[in-house]
Amino acid sequence: MNSVLTKFCVSLDRVVEYFAWKYGFMTVTQSVINSDPEILGGTPVFPNTRVPIKTFLDYLKAGDSLDLFLEHFPSVQREQTIAVLETIVAGEVVEIKV
Repeated sequence: MNSVLTKFCVSLDRVVEYFAWKYGFMTVTQSVINSDPEILGGTPVFPNTRVPIKTFLDYLKAGDSLDLFLEHFPSVQREQTIAVLETIVAGEVVEIKV
């Protein structure tokens, strides 16, 4: 498994996150990965769900298919999972602990 997938933490600087929250705009990473203290204590999740990104990465790490993950979590769209992987590969996510 690619070492990039073994680390987790949105690379957004806290100042950017604050202004994004305060002024109501979203960066590309925020539209792919949501982290809100009101949702699972700030655990990064797929937007509009309560499904942690870590759960998705755990499935991949275990060798499970994307289809199996989507079957178990129907609130997550295939496009969301692909966007998360693209975000990780692009280096927009710094650290993910799986």
